[in-house]
Amino acid sequence: MRIKKKHVLLESFLIDDSTEFTPVEKKIFKMLKKHYGNPITGVEEGKKNFSQWDVGAWLIETLNLSYQEAFSLSKTYFWNYTKLFGETEKLRMDVSLPYLFFEHFRALIDKVKESLNNDIFDNIVVDFDRDSGFEDNRDVHFWPGYKGFTLYTPMNSGRIEGANDYVYIYSRQSDPRQIMVKANYFPIDKEGIKVDGYVSEKDWVDNIDKEKFMVSRMKTPINRIYRKLFAGNLEPVSPPSN
Repeated sequence: MRIKKKHVLLESFLIDDSTEFTPVEKKIFKMLKKHYGNPITGVEEGKKNFSQWDVGAWLIETLNLSYQEAFSLSKTYFWNYTKLFGETEKLRMDVSLPYLFFEHFRALIDKVKESLNNDIFDNIVVDFDRDSGFEDNRDVHFWPGYKGFTLYTPMNSGRIEGANDYVYIYSRQSDPRQIMVKANYFPIDKEGIKVDGYVSEKDWVDNIDKEKFMVSRMKTPINRIYRKLFAGNLEPVSPPSN
């Protein structure tokens, strides 16, 4: 829209007329325009290079915005710059907690792995029925995966000292007693159905549940002990409240 005032044409951008954004959000967009210009066409002369994640982090640290609000504004600015300062239509890009979780899951899981010594997550004592004469003390190993992780707990073999004597465990005895827990994370659609594979930007907005994702565990094994560990195999999980 162009407004003529005292023979001067003044540009009125969509952002000025839109009711979709608060006055503070509009000021943030205009501030970003002043410092970064068009983020798609490349760095303009006298402007800074625009990164959605860096700008989102800056908004969090400087303006004390929430994670979702900050990254929603930076993403909206990146993808809708020409629309913000042009014509009218819905512009806000929704950023849900599951979206943020899956975008950064690999970095999060790698930090967990880096914090461990030799991939050992914990140490436990396993008590199988009818096993006696020794303490089955095991390390729990942590293996990161593409969209999940595995906890692997092998039983030690060879000579194991007992309370009054020792027991010799052969591989044919230790192998069936190995315990492995594998968890994978998936988005779910608005009908509660697991979504496996690539999720487009449009799917995140239109089809994916914005409040939940799904943890899928291993199918229940035949082993009696495993059945106790893996009762049930699918469970929707709500994101944390803070």
